[in-house]
Amino acid sequence: QARFSELEQETEQLRSRVVELLAEIERLREELARLETVNPLEAYLSQAMDQRREIIVELRERLLIEFPELQVVISPEQDALRFQGEGLFRSGSSRLELRQRQIVETMGRLLDEILVCFTLGERAERGSNCDSGNALIEAVQIEGHTDSDGLDLSNLRLSTDRANATLLVMFDEGRTILAHQNLR
Repeated sequence: QARFSELEQETEQLRSRVVELLAEIERLREELARLETVNPLEAYLSQAMDQRREIIVELRERLLIEFPELQVVISPEQDALRFQGEGLFRSGSSRLELRQRQIVETMGRLLDEILVCFTLGERAERGSNCDSGNALIEAVQIEGHTDSDGLDLSNLRLSTDRANATLLVMFDEGRTILAHQNLR
């Protein structure tokens, strides 16, 4: 009889422990469900970053089709195309030579073609032709760089002149790149 009583007590403790564990399992399931719920803003930002990388890869691939010898790499941050080697300008110059001008004109044309899926305005496209996931490109940044030769102020002017020269060439030839709009 004493042994039976001990076993009943032990069984009751085990049942109690099972109830506790089941409650803990349920709590963990709820926590897991909460964690698996995707934050819409985080999902959009992640998708937008993926789209940005895809655009940069596409620009690079399409540039290399037309200029196979071009040394253009995607930055380690995967947020920019960088022209390597001789680059686009001769040392100390902000003037684009004919070949480099053709590269920049092509970049302007390619951007104009690609941005229709990622911008607003009269040229914007949506639908099956565009796999943009409703991501919008808010800005395209053009940077001019120099070597470290010369005075800092001269290099600052030169890098600004290079960026401006690049921008102006991208807008030349009746391109409609300025028709692309963002939310602002």
